[in-house]
Amino acid sequence: MFRKQRLRSLVVFAVMLAAMGTPAWSAGFSILEQSVPGAGRALAGMTADIEDPSALYFNAAAPAWFEKGKIIIGNHFLRAKAEFEDKGSTAAGEDNGSFGGWSVIPNIYWVQPISSTVSVGLGMSATSGTSTGYNTHWRGKYIALDTEIAVVSINPTISWKALDTLSIGAGPVIEYADVCLSQALPYSKYPANLGGPYPNGQLKLKGDSVALGFAIGALYIPVEGTRLGIGYRSRITHDLDLEARVRGSVPTGARVTDDAQADLDLPAMLNLGVQQDITERWTVMADVCWSEWSVMEELKVNFDPEVAKALGWPRGPKNDETIKMNWRDCWRVGLGTEYDLNDKWTVRCGVAYDQTPVEDVEDRTPRLPDADRYWLTCGAQYRYSENITLDLGYVHIFFKDVKMDYRDVLGQTVKGDITGSADIFSMGMTYTF
Repeated sequence: MFRKQRLRSLVVFAVMLAAMGTPAWSAGFSILEQSVPGAGRALAGMTADIEDPSALYFNAAAPAWFEKGKIIIGNHFLRAKAEFEDKGSTAAGEDNGSFGGWSVIPNIYWVQPISSTVSVGLGMSATSGTSTGYNTHWRGKYIALDTEIAVVSINPTISWKALDTLSIGAGPVIEYADVCLSQALPYSKYPANLGGPYPNGQLKLKGDSVALGFAIGALYIPVEGTRLGIGYRSRITHDLDLEARVRGSVPTGARVTDDAQADLDLPAMLNLGVQQDITERWTVMADVCWSEWSVMEELKVNFDPEVAKALGWPRGPKNDETIKMNWRDCWRVGLGTEYDLNDKWTVRCGVAYDQTPVEDVEDRTPRLPDADRYWLTCGAQYRYSENITLDLGYVHIFFKDVKMDYRDVLGQTVKGDITGSADIFSMGMTYTF
């Protein structure tokens, strides 16, 4: 078995991705910016794609159909905005009316045939993430201040064309997760007989993990012009080693630091896709994705003695803290099309519906105020030369207006309406060997 240090040496690129910050603009905190060409058509048909190297993320069997080696380098520039409007919160504080900002997500994919029937591939990309931040005086400070989760993966694959019409593929998934969570501690609510009130404290958790999973897939071409694909990525559990810091702990006001542990369960994903050539120039495609977000029932953090003692004063050690999630499995459906204008230019467009795993208003937490999303996309490809193609994509994501009614540790509610939207600008270059 690889040592953790050796695995980390394989994810230098992944760490660079995590450092850039990766907000989630897909359901839950999945990130679906794996393909620049796919962005222009709402990622529809990616599971059945045999030309874009980034298809290996969705289907490990896709590389078997490549006749030449290809590498694609992409960058996705995200700008998002969400607004909270108070609707009768009992928790005191500021509204912290809007949050969001810019982020950059790069990725790279490489495919290389090694025989007429066998190809290998390698993908490196962000797969999950979220980033929200609030000021220290907002209403939900005892629930969340900063939340940053970045998960990036390395995905080597090998695929085999078992028949003239069928390929299969598989490979390991090596994931690196980096987590930072913080919240205020309600020391100002301590009564006078305990020496209060004190200034509010703060709990901050920071740590990372390397974990392993797998990806498998199959791609079937029953007749010329029709491509069907199925891809599966396994559930992955990260055992997070965290540093826990309590600032302003009572009664001394000292800073206390100790270790903490938590499990972060990331869902299995099943993708089904189809591409159908209507004419030599016109192709339509569709995709359906199921995500096992029901694994996120809760996020439980276990504290080592020093922090447990600081958090539990004066009643005794507080050995753990649990964030209830109660998420459900959810679906994403995408439809897209692309048309070759001439030998140089291809244009694309698409739409998608992305279902949130948050079912009840009481489970919508300020750490991740998730909502159903609707994608509207367009894009273009320019074939610069025989070996080089350039791709552009644009995605606008409409967030369904949702309500939040979440309780903090004191039983106070943060209640209001959340609205938002996001824009993604994608660009990439593909080189054929």
